[in-house]
Amino acid sequence: MGNYFNKDRTDVVAKGLGIPASHHNNVAEYQLAGIPYVTSSQPAEVSATPIEVKFPRVSQWVVVTNLGPHSADLRVGFTEAGVQSHETANYFVISGTDSGAQNSTQKFDVRCNRIWLRRHGGISTSFSLIAGLTSVPEHHFFVLSASENFQGVG
Repeated sequence: MGNYFNKDRTDVVAKGLGIPASHHNNVAEYQLAGIPYVTSSQPAEVSATPIEVKFPRVSQWVVVTNLGPHSADLRVGFTEAGVQSHETANYFVISGTDSGAQNSTQKFDVRCNRIWLRRHGGISTSFSLIAGLTSVPEHHFFVLSASENFQGVG
């Protein structure tokens, strides 16, 4: 009767050692510093049509800055339906700035693989965004949607 050590095991490396891939519930992914992801819009690009910012990996946190003027508020949500909603507000509003004041910024400590942005009101605006990403690929994250029983996202 053979044992483990008297067989050829050269294919173990090719097959992998059976170590599971990291996923969105792996706490260690959120203990490391995030991989930076930065993007911005063109001036007055954010209109009534929602803009999707899709991350290549799952986020640890996201910081959004509204670069628009005082009355140009910005909606931030996690689904297109969320930022389009009227009866139930499934979005967060970042106010525009007063002349000469600092831009309005909001940090979200959330795991997500996309953010949706849209103007709030009649004046188009622009944004700047930085996110700290984990090493978890975005397709390993669940679908964040009301149709998937996640309430409050739209």
